[in-house]
Amino acid sequence: MDAVANETRGRVLAIRRFHEIAWQRHGATRYASAAMIPLVTLFLVPGWWGIFGLACAALAVAIDVWAVNWLRRVDGQLDQLPLDALKRVQTQLVLRIVAVVTAYAAPYLALVFAPNPGPLVALLFAAGAIVIMTSQHVMTKTMIFYTLPPMAIALVASAGVVGASFGGALGIGVLAVLTLVNAIVMARAGAKVFADTVAARLEAESAALLLERRVVERTAETMEALRTAEAANKAKSLFLANMSHELRTPLNAVIGYSEIIQEDVEAGDVSECGQHAARVRSSAIHLLGLIADVLDLSKVEAEKVVLRPEAIDARELATSVIETVTPMAAENGTACDLLIEPGAEHFSADPLRVKQCLMNLASNAAKFTHNGRIVFHVRRTTWDNAPALAFDVRDTGIGISAETLTRLFQPFAQADASITRAYGGTGLGLSITRRFARLMGGDVTVESELGKGSRFTLILPERAVDLDLEDQAAA
Repeated sequence: MDAVANETRGRVLAIRRFHEIAWQRHGATRYASAAMIPLVTLFLVPGWWGIFGLACAALAVAIDVWAVNWLRRVDGQLDQLPLDALKRVQTQLVLRIVAVVTAYAAPYLALVFAPNPGPLVALLFAAGAIVIMTSQHVMTKTMIFYTLPPMAIALVASAGVVGASFGGALGIGVLAVLTLVNAIVMARAGAKVFADTVAARLEAESAALLLERRVVERTAETMEALRTAEAANKAKSLFLANMSHELRTPLNAVIGYSEIIQEDVEAGDVSECGQHAARVRSSAIHLLGLIADVLDLSKVEAEKVVLRPEAIDARELATSVIETVTPMAAENGTACDLLIEPGAEHFSADPLRVKQCLMNLASNAAKFTHNGRIVFHVRRTTWDNAPALAFDVRDTGIGISAETLTRLFQPFAQADASITRAYGGTGLGLSITRRFARLMGGDVTVESELGKGSRFTLILPERAVDLDLEDQAAA
């Protein structure tokens, strides 16, 4: 809880604790005490003093009941009240208690002027009332300041009259003052216990609230982990089904064309064997690429990738990638452009991994773009406050929705299952690309809009980041 919430809750607990201890638990004691004085006065003090005491007692009980009912009504609204309103409630509570105590003290003050033994009765009952009030009620500093004076005045006044009657005013006055001091000490001790009780309840509530929040957070984390695990399991299941198809297709081609070549050789007709062998080689290369993707991902996850940085000519590397991808793009009616800004020709990194990342991005652009354009742009930028090179691969292809962008770099994931069916692929390329980029101290970002193309950016520091295996794992 913050400071305001803590103080607010503390005041709520204080008001309720007072209600519980002072007015709910000891109401009968107050009413009996108020009735005793007039009854004793009727039998011991001549005149109408007892009748006056009964009237004062009835008034005191009426005020007491009115105050108790008010507090009972307020109690149900305490949890909704702000701090300022709670302070006003506490002020009103103190004023009502002062009114009740003053009404209870009236008979004692009146008996000071009554004939003997009226002052003695007032002295005895005033001393007893102070003890009861300070032991059974909740006496904070404010309560002591506002509620003890009426009873203290009755005690000291009756002690003075009784002392004068018996010739020992000083001694009895001292005893009255000592009684009052002891009552105040008792009240302060009770206030300390009360404050400790409220603090303990507040601490227990805070601990319970914190525990509840932790339970909610842990439950949410567990549910999120469960959803993630289920999504990963589903993705891997889809991946295995997709890989089964992806591997079977080139493998069947290798087997099929190999059998055709064998049959042609046995028949003595080898005129088309060259074409069949080329298809076998193409299918084998495709199969090798699929297997390489799986092996690369397993190496990254097993933290077995070792980088070998060296100086790289960015223009030469980008040209090589574009020349490789251009035939694939041309089959879809897509043109490829290369733009290299001055000063962005040289950097240091692992050339094998950089080319693999760029090939993944460029081949994706060629695969998903029909009758459009792919722009390969190399430029200087900064990354982590250090010079870096950015390789932008911008296409005018099918684009990616905002919903799927969040899971685009997850292993085994593509935009949706229909992408796999329509375009093929394992869904590993982007995940491997990002992991390699981060191992080299950079990253891969994406900007895309469904139906309007995509822009993938590979960012790498100009100077290679020499990472040992532990640092690579942390990356």
